[in-house]
Amino acid sequence: MFFKGLEEGIGAPSMASRVAGCFAGIAIGDAMGMPVEMMTRQEIHHRFGRVRGFVKPFAGSHPYKLGLMSGDTTDDTQLTTAVAQALIWGRGFDLTQLSKEHVKALEESIVGWGDTTVRAVSAMKERWQKGQRIYKPVPQCFSLENKDCGNGVVVKVAPVAVWRVLKAGSHVDGEDGRLLQSISQLGALTHSDPRASIAAYAVAKTLFLVLSEYVDFSFIHLLFDDIFYSVQTIENNCGIAGEKNILSTNLAKARYKMLDKGYPSSEVSRRLGTASFVLESAPFSIVTALRHIDDFRAGVLEAVNAGGDTDSNASVVGAIIGANVGLEGIPPEWLRFSPAYLEMARLGLELYATFSK
Repeated sequence: MFFKGLEEGIGAPSMASRVAGCFAGIAIGDAMGMPVEMMTRQEIHHRFGRVRGFVKPFAGSHPYKLGLMSGDTTDDTQLTTAVAQALIWGRGFDLTQLSKEHVKALEESIVGWGDTTVRAVSAMKERWQKGQRIYKPVPQCFSLENKDCGNGVVVKVAPVAVWRVLKAGSHVDGEDGRLLQSISQLGALTHSDPRASIAAYAVAKTLFLVLSEYVDFSFIHLLFDDIFYSVQTIENNCGIAGEKNILSTNLAKARYKMLDKGYPSSEVSRRLGTASFVLESAPFSIVTALRHIDDFRAGVLEAVNAGGDTDSNASVVGAIIGANVGLEGIPPEWLRFSPAYLEMARLGLELYATFSK
C-alpha cells in the first residue's frame, strides 16, 4: 500500500519517494536511450525527427541491441542493481560483497559491458574460483591514451550516493570525504584511470546534494559550483591538475549560461560532448539534469536526443532528476511502460528501508 501511494503521486516527494524515483529514473533513461546509442544528434533527427518516448531498436543500430525490445534496459541498470544488492546484503559498503555481485552479474550477461569492466570482473571470477581473495583493487594510473576512462563507474554510483545520504541523516560533517573514499574504492574494482572515479564522484556528489535538500532552479548554480570546486581539489590532490584532459576543464565550460534552460541544448552537447568518455559524459549529464531539475520528461528527452552514449547519459540524468522530483514526478505512462521500472523503484525502497534512520 505504501508503494501504491508513491506510484500514484500522493503528497510531496518524501525521501522514500525520491530514492524510488532515482532508481526508476535510471532504468527509464537507460531504456529510452538504448535504441539510439552511439547515433549522432543529426542521425537521430533524420530517423525520428525527435525521440519523444520509447522507440524500438532497429536494424543497423548499435549491434548488441539486436534482440532487445522497446523499453528494455542495458548493462547500466544491471550494474546499478548489482551495487545496490551488494549494499543491502552486505549491510553497507563491503568490497568483497561488491566484487561477488559483479561476478554474479558477469555470469548473467555481459551484453553491453565495456572491455575494461569485463576484464576486471573476469579476474575477480578467476580469483573466486581458485579460492583466493576476490577483491583486489586495480592499480591507479593516469592514462595519456585515455584508457579505462569509460562510463563503467559513472553509471553505477547512484546506490552509493543514496546509501551515504541515508547513513548521514542530518550529520553531514565529513560526508564528502567518506563519499569520495567509497566511490574511489568502487572505481578501483574495475578502472585504473582515476579520472573514471573522479567523474563518478562528481555524479555521486550531485545526487548526494540533490537528495539532501529539494533543489529548485534558483539553487543550481551554487550546487554546480560546489561540485566544480570539489573536483578541482581532488585533481590537485591526485597530482593531475596540470594535465590537459581532466574533468574540471570541461565542467568549467558550464559554470554560467549553459545551466540556464534557455541555452540551446545543441550547444550544450557540442561544447561538452556526449561520448562514453567520462570527461564528456559526466559533465553533459550533470548539466542536462540541473538544467531540468524539476522536469523529468524534458531532461531525459534532451539527453536522448543529443546523441552519443545516450543510454548511459539519460540514465544518469534520470537518476538525478528522479531523486529531486520523486516517483510522482515521473510521467506515469513512462513509469508503467515496463514492469522493470517499478522493480527498480522497489529496489530503491529496499535500500531506503535498510539504511533509513
